[in-house]
Amino acid sequence: MHCLSRWGGLIVLLGSLFMGLAEARAQVELPAITPARFSGDQKEFRLPAKVDNLVVAGGGRYLILQLKKIRHLIVFDTAKADIASYLPMPSSDCFFAAGAHNLIILS
Repeated sequence: MHCLSRWGGLIVLLGSLFMGLAEARAQVELPAITPARFSGDQKEFRLPAKVDNLVVAGGGRYLILQLKKIRHLIVFDTAKADIASYLPMPSSDCFFAAGAHNLIILS
């Protein structure tokens, strides 16, 4: 059971609180991570603005990059060594968090 509530501009997600932590962890299946293949020792990406914040998602498979200047989040897939998605943010003052399968944006 998951419940999403809003109080004073903050969103609170309840769900795993009702289950034991060990039980909740046992039910999570993480995305597969395989080493990325590319030519050379490294791969460079030019981003449209500087990265202001970063969180790890999907058990390490994804990096969520916040670019406040252009009000976007970038989802970077480490298994493919490529940008998976550009997500617009409602404002540059948003907060965000990510888990195994979910991304939550608070504005």
